[in-house]
Amino acid sequence: MGDLPTPSYRKIFKTLGFEFFSEEENLNLLDLRTSRAARRRAEQG
Repeated sequence: MGDLPTPSYRKIFKTLGFEFFSEEENLNLLDLRTSRAARRRAEQG
């Protein structure tokens, strides 16, 4: 499964009224595998 391209996220967030998240530097685009790995690392200390 692929990620949505950044312009798609930007448009979705702007449409929903989330201007903060529509800015490139505020997007945190992790795929599910990466976010799960980060959570495991955080839980391990």
